[in-house]
Amino acid sequence: MRPPPLPYRRQRGNDPSGARQAGTGYSSLRKKKEYINSISERKPVTKIVVDERLDLRGEICPYNFVRTKLKLEEMASGQVLEVILDKGRPMKDVPRSLKEEGHHILKVRKVGKAFKLIIKKG
Repeated sequence: MRPPPLPYRRQRGNDPSGARQAGTGYSSLRKKKEYINSISERKPVTKIVVDERLDLRGEICPYNFVRTKLKLEEMASGQVLEVILDKGRPMKDVPRSLKEEGHHILKVRKVGKAFKLIIKKG
């Protein structure tokens, strides 16, 4: 024996009579074309070109900021540095300190048990 059907729940755009509700879908071909044009005008994603790399996994906490700072001092303004840091305190301290120094954190990504920081020298 089948259980009784559940009471009908009205959801957005779901009408039991089959009639379309106002505001759902495209009311005209012009609106559809405007939507397609707005999507196609979006800027393409620019790829970040890394100039230098620094792997600081396993480094003791104050030294990873010092080594990152020394590496950035060797680089020209606007160049990009990729730094790999352990999770925990280095990941908290290094980005904060670099922002205070005037550098820009472009991207932070988790890679296994470590984090990859993309830094632009300010």
